[in-house]
Amino acid sequence: MEYLLLYLLKFPETQDRIYEEIKGLTGDNSHHITLDKRAEAHFTNSFIDEVTRHSKLATLPPPHKMLQDAVLGGKRFPKGCQVTRTSLSKKLPTLLDAM
Repeated sequence: MEYLLLYLLKFPETQDRIYEEIKGLTGDNSHHITLDKRAEAHFTNSFIDEVTRHSKLATLPPPHKMLQDAVLGGKRFPKGCQVTRTSLSKKLPTLLDAM
């Protein structure tokens, strides 16, 4: 949810377009969108799908344990220590620079 808000803050024209789409689907008198109307919110659904795909928060692999001592990138990892690798760790500098 935080990523959705960050992207909406970064791209106010997208926020306006989503607002207009939802307003068009609900009418001027209603503030609620029904499930049957949600399928018609193509831009909004695409935006949510794209933010989810880009942020990749749901694809976190399980942690691993080092089977032997190792040095990677100048850092020492002793046998038995827990290590994790996430796709976000590689993308974080790019994401921060893009915002």
